[in-house]
Parts: sequence; C-alpha cells; structure tokens
Amino acid sequence: RLNDVRMKNEDVVVFVNHDDTIERALSILNKNKRSTLPIIQKQQNKIYGLLELKDIFAALLNAKQGVNAPVTEVATDDIEQTLALTVAEVCKHKPSSSVNTMKKYQPVSTAMEIMAKGAHEVLVLSGENEYNHDHPAGILSRVTQSSIVEKVCSIMEQAKKNDDEVSTNINDVISSNLESLGMFSVVDESDVDQLNPYLYSVSESDSVAHATSLLIIYNLQAVPVIDDSQVLVDNFSIKDLSSTNPSNWTDIFNMSIKSFKEKSKTPKMIARDATLFEVVNTLVSEKIRRLWIVNDNKQPIGVISQTDVLKFLVGDMLMKQTKYNFFTPSEIAQHNGMDDCWVSLLGRVYNLTPLIEKEANNPLIAPLVRVFGQDISHWFNASTYDVKTHIHPVTATRAYYTPQGRFLHVPTSYTGSFESKPWWKDNQYVIGLVSQKTRKIRLVNMLTHQDHTLEVCQEETMNQILKRYEAINAHAVSYTWKRLGIPLDMTKTLSENGIEDEDASFENLGIAEKYYPV
Repeated sequence: RLNDVRMKNEDVVVFVNHDDTIERALSILNKNKRSTLPIIQKQQNKIYGLLELKDIFAALLNAKQGVNAPVTEVATDDIEQTLALTVAEVCKHKPSSSVNTMKKYQPVSTAMEIMAKGAHEVLVLSGENEYNHDHPAGILSRVTQSSIVEKVCSIMEQAKKNDDEVSTNINDVISSNLESLGMFSVVDESDVDQLNPYLYSVSESDSVAHATSLLIIYNLQAVPVIDDSQVLVDNFSIKDLSSTNPSNWTDIFNMSIKSFKEKSKTPKMIARDATLFEVVNTLVSEKIRRLWIVNDNKQPIGVISQTDVLKFLVGDMLMKQTKYNFFTPSEIAQHNGMDDCWVSLLGRVYNLTPLIEKEANNPLIAPLVRVFGQDISHWFNASTYDVKTHIHPVTATRAYYTPQGRFLHVPTSYTGSFESKPWWKDNQYVIGLVSQKTRKIRLVNMLTHQDHTLEVCQEETMNQILKRYEAINAHAVSYTWKRLGIPLDMTKTLSENGIEDEDASFENLGIAEKYYPV
C-alpha cells in the first residue's frame, strides 16, 4: 500500500493557493525545494490543479516569443509581468486532472502505473471534505517516483535471493540490458553528427534561455550538454533554475550554459550494456532521476529515467494481466447473486464466488450475502486493513466491531492476529480496483451511424475501452478510433488523448449531474 513507501519528508503538505502570485509561488517552491505544488481553491476546498516550475518559465518565455521556436534572450519587463500573474492565470490551460491522486490504502502498483506515464508524484488523499489547513482538500501527503523506485530496488534485491515464480519473473525483466530495452538508437557511430539523432542536446555556448525553451517546447525534463566533440560534459534541467533569484533572471537567461553551470559536477552516465538492475541501483544510491547512456567515447546516445524504469516494470505486469484493472461501481453492483458475488473494500474488488461456494453451509456467510455487489470499506480499518475493533460496552474489552453480524474468518474474540490468512487479505480473490472516477463517453459508428453511451473508468486506456465496446460491436478492433477527426492513441487514456474530464466545470456552473453532457 502507499502507506508502506512514503518517506518522512513526503508527509509535509506544501501547497499554493490559486489566487497567489507567481512571485509568492516561486518563494514557496524554493523554500521547500520542490519542483511541483498542488494548487488549492480554498473557498471550495478543492484541488484546482498542479503548478510545475516548468509552467512558470513557460509563461515567461512564451510571453516573449511563443512556443514555436527557442528564445535567445529575456527582458526585464517580461520577468516583472510573469511574476505579477496569478497561479490560476499561468495554469488556466491545465486541467485539474493533471493532478494525480490516490487513497492511502490503494496498492503501489496503481501508483506505478500513473508514474510510468510521466507523473513525478501522487497526492495521497484522506477522502474528507472539511477544510483543514494542515491537510487542505484532504491531502495527507505525497508519494514520489524516487520513493517508489527505492522500494522497487529493495524488491529487486530480494528477488535475486529467491527462486519462486514471482522472483523469476522480476529477474527476467531486471537482467535485460539497455540495448535490448530499446533505450538508445545509433545510426552511424563513425558520423559524429548522427550519434544521437533522437536525443535533443545543447552545446556549452547555447544560452540558458535557449536551453530552457527547448525543454518547454519538446516537453523534456532535461537535456545533455555537449562540447564540440559531442562529449557529455553536463546536463541542464528546469530544476537548475529553481534556486535562482528572479532579480537575476535577465542576466542568467542571457548567459551561456557553460558560464551558468561553471561549478557543476560531471553528470552521471552509464554504459549501453548495463542492466535494468544496475540502472535502478545507481538511481537510488546517487539519489538522481536519470542516467545518460553513453558510448565508449562518453558521447550521449540515450537516456533512462525513473519513469522509464517504472514503464518497463508496469509493462511487464500488464502483459501478464488478462482482466480489467478497474471496475465501475455499477459493474460491481451487477454481481450480487450467490453464484456470482463481488464486493469492494478499500479500493479493491473481490470476487468471492469460489469462497461462497466452498462455505455454502457456513452461517457466517450471511452478512456477506446481504452486501453482494456493494462497497464494505466501512467494515474495515483503512490503516491496518483489518476488521474494525471497539471496546465492548458489556465486557469492557477490545472486540471486533461487526454490527452487521460476525462474518467469515472473523474470530469469536479479539486476538490481534488470525490463525490463517482471512479472505480480505488473500490476493487470490482480488480481481481489480475500483475506479476513482468514472466517465460517460458517446461512441458513434460512422459506418452504421449507431450511437452508444458507455460508462468507463478514467484510468482505462482506449484499448481497454475498446474491450468494453466489443460487447456491443464485435468488429470494434478493426475500426480507426478518432475524435474530432484526430486518430486516438489506443495505449493512452482519455485525458492523455486530450479528452479532459469537464465534470468539475459543470459542477461549478451549478449543472445537475444528470444533465452533464457526455
């Protein structure tokens, strides 16, 4: 669970208000050494969006020349105008869905899937609606890519010592080298100009403004800095600008990268034949986000980051899955019979059909029978993942709190432990996760003009949505899926395809949910 991987410093909730100025936001970012901050709308106690350091510099450089070409210099007027903007003005084009949130009891695998798509952190929510200054909008803490990768590293080390099936699968993935993973591409090593045709880079003589705008235009986290022989001498990222004073920005943006980073250390690099295990170990031990892949001459030919590591591991997990990862509450509600019984609790979906068949004559299944197809999270303690307890009013001793009646695998008296694994901790019954948010989409078959509305999970990719649609149209896979004439990337979610969830906007406008357009 997410609770198991949080670092101590991640429990500190730092945020910015949507009406704060960029100057104040920068101060908060620098003081707390953060590159991102959740944006809170105090009046409604809601998460408004996510402010990234990159957004601030994008506003600054875009004010000068737009996003079509790198800029070469920055004027003082541009800086003053940018600092005076509000956070809401800078982030007005970013949807609230750009913030990734989860509940503290959800599994790490879900966070891994989110981070494998590029998110550097996930906010952990309590689910409470009342405003609390220490936990605005219910934010308890955050989990970062670094903490997840550190946990992954310990799992990898343990897997090398074991010989079970799971460990074997992990070892198969982590023993892959960077070349087999496709992490770089070299056209012709004898031609220096073709060493890194798919890797953006900057030279030492390029200005800081040029390098920064390159990061923004191509949505990069960092670029390698090379000398005249294309040897890697440094790297440049937005974070390099995080501790700079805005009063010095005019000079900083107009100076060369070499002058700006004259005291920086040589960037961490790794050989092309390194394994994924070596990469993860280096990332964790050096406390860095990325490694530059170099050839024998120390010329950059690729890069591997924390995001890439999680992408490989998540990809391997997903290839082994044949069922949906996520279910809507309405889907769960349909499975409410003795021969088809599901329940959800603390974000997980359980298929209890085999258990109920086995225990058909046991009277302790009665409380479960009454809640088939429903969520029973309120029966359990979200922190311990066990049945809730209380002080019994008669015996004055601790007892399991089961007002609905004692159910299967709950002991008659409180012992603090179980003789065997109870069903709610047995992963053989877990078939997926409850969607945090469902969306309704309208699908039109342009050949037959048939029109259908589907309720889908916001976490699902278009390929998973296609699987749902196959129940209506068996030929769904043979069609090209488009929106407004633009083909969709079937490996991405609706939001990642630019189809944002606008429910929050409809709610702000006072539109009843039943009238929300799909």
